[in-house]
Amino acid sequence: MIKNTVFLLFILSFLSCKNDKKKSESNYTIPLLTLSDTTLKNFTANDKKIGYKIIISNEASGFGYDIYKNDKKYIHQGTIPAVKGFIAFKNEKEAIKIAELVVKKLLQNEGLPTIELNDLDSLQISY
Repeated sequence: MIKNTVFLLFILSFLSCKNDKKKSESNYTIPLLTLSDTTLKNFTANDKKIGYKIIISNEASGFGYDIYKNDKKYIHQGTIPAVKGFIAFKNEKEAIKIAELVVKKLLQNEGLPTIELNDLDSLQISY
């Protein structure tokens, strides 16, 4: 009985350590984004499926993002676009807002999208 209890405590402590490790990772994936009623991962253009995925990264001075197109890195943005200098996003929410805007522009077939200061202001991004 005591052996079973000790074994059970060992297993529980091992599993709790394993879960803490996952929480400390600096990157995470937003699994699904939606544009109106269209799921971006299943977006179809010209009879060809195009899937976009955003991964937020914790840069040295703040946050950035990567956009993957069909599971290949398509855009890396470690700083706030349209701002002079190398200023990272102050938090994950701001990085997500701009990354989602970039994906929306990609879906509108604008080629490589540009972000302007008025985009940052309208989404209340601090820079």
